[in-house]
Amino acid sequence: MKKITIKKFGKKYWLLGRRKEDGQKIWLEDFSWDCGWYWAGGYLEVFTKNGRDIQEHFHFNDTFLKGAKATETIKNYFKETTLTEEEWWRLLDLFKQFYTIKECAEVFQYGGHYTSKGRTKQEINKRLAKTLNKHLEKVIIPEIRKLLS
Repeated sequence: MKKITIKKFGKKYWLLGRRKEDGQKIWLEDFSWDCGWYWAGGYLEVFTKNGRDIQEHFHFNDTFLKGAKATETIKNYFKETTLTEEEWWRLLDLFKQFYTIKECAEVFQYGGHYTSKGRTKQEINKRLAKTLNKHLEKVIIPEIRKLLS
């Protein structure tokens, strides 16, 4: 299956493949800098038949990085895909890095999100959060974009 990139709703999307269960095309939405402090990404979408709206929205990590072996999940999930097995391994590795670094940046930006009570000043390190986000921007995200293009 050929790699395809489209623009829709003011965003870029990459085709990952066709789902086995219903033949729907699965698209990965491009990354975005959100709320002025973090990188959002890993959003998967299925468009309506006329392509004017999003029929389904779900997440790369929940779909491919949780539970069973990721490569088995991909083989069972897709009827056909735009990536080779080697490219899938690379994409999985890059997304594991993306989600882990993103979560670390979030913790250094705001803490653990359960409570701020008793939190020390040393727990929050916005400079480190900025460094981690810069690594996502300059290293991880460009590698994912390159792999999908």
